[in-house]
Amino acid sequence: MNYAELWFQALASDFGIVVETNDRNGLRQALYRARVETKNPALDNLSLILSPTDEAQVWIMKKPK
Repeated sequence: MNYAELWFQALASDFGIVVETNDRNGLRQALYRARVETKNPALDNLSLILSPTDEAQVWIMKKPK
């Protein structure tokens, strides 16, 4: 899986994206690593959120302006 691509999909969306997973902590670590490796400051406008209602979801959401 290309984790950096997920960040850019969220950046291109209106509000963000939902990523389904069976390992939220592993996905979260991989996503943070990919964001650092891209060295793209535009990704600083996104937040990574563990869904409070669904244990299988990680949200990559745009920060409010």
